[in-house]
Amino acid sequence: MSSNRKPQALSGVILQKGIPIGGLAIPSENSDEFIRVFCLEYQALGLDAKLVASSPSPLEMLGRCTKAPDRQTQANPYNLDS
Repeated sequence: MSSNRKPQALSGVILQKGIPIGGLAIPSENSDEFIRVFCLEYQALGLDAKLVASSPSPLEMLGRCTKAPDRQTQANPYNLDS
């Protein structure tokens, strides 16, 4: 007996200028194409937003996915001295 269950969606994070601004479910089928189209559409609108998988994925392993910046090197937007 076969199962009709759909593959579970991947967790994604939307980054704007390297800062996480929200989450989005990424379809498990064709996830790399979904991420690529998402990024291209936002670039076409003139927005600096990227969608990245929030857990290791085949896309990240191939190095085709932007990773979130290291918190130690990221400027704190709430620090008025920086």
